[in-house]
Amino acid sequence: MTRKLDPYSRLLGLPPGPRPPHLYALLGLEPFCDDVAAIKQASLHQMACIKPYEDHPDPSFRAMVQEIMNQIGLARAVLRDPEKKAEYDRRLAEILQTSVPEKAPPTPEEVQAAPQPSRRTDPSADTGLNLQAPPAAPSGQRALILNIVEAISGSSNTVKLDPRKESILGRNENCDVCIEHASVSPRHARFTYRQGRWYISREDRLAEIMVNGQKCTQALLSDGDTVTVGAYEIHVAF
Repeated sequence: MTRKLDPYSRLLGLPPGPRPPHLYALLGLEPFCDDVAAIKQASLHQMACIKPYEDHPDPSFRAMVQEIMNQIGLARAVLRDPEKKAEYDRRLAEILQTSVPEKAPPTPEEVQAAPQPSRRTDPSADTGLNLQAPPAAPSGQRALILNIVEAISGSSNTVKLDPRKESILGRNENCDVCIEHASVSPRHARFTYRQGRWYISREDRLAEIMVNGQKCTQALLSDGDTVTVGAYEIHVAF
């Protein structure tokens, strides 16, 4: 009998356990780890382990690799955000039938390592992003502001979408928001403004999008949502 491939063990060296693993186990960390620097380093290490497989010739294996890359990016974002981490820890404690350890005051090193709001908005910066110039929002309509963060380096850029037109995000250079990375499909997602609301939908049936950690093919966007596309996190604002 052929044993089913466990990509978490084969590609990341994780021990046997629930699949998919919880976010700490995915990074090879103890549950409820509060070391911000360790979380960052572990996410970089795991992404580096799986990255060589992102161009695998087998489409199903490639899709599996992209899904794990998305999970690593989500783990890095959630576990380094104090509010999101606290909520995740609460839910994880319920699943593990334990309690969240009392958190010790942060050390100076942890404070320094914690993610800071990005101030870099230069679209010519070397982040793998090729962004069109942000248009002015028409009166009475809300432009969509995307802060796009690369999971490995943490580099970011910001783009504003015009509500008068649909915008395509993808790897193709003709996309309105071009992210030149193998984890992003040539035409990955579509942003649409309808009746005063912004929506995201999957453009490529093989592409994967997640909104606030939940897989979807389309979703209504709200201010403060986090969209995961490949190895990138997109923070939404109106």
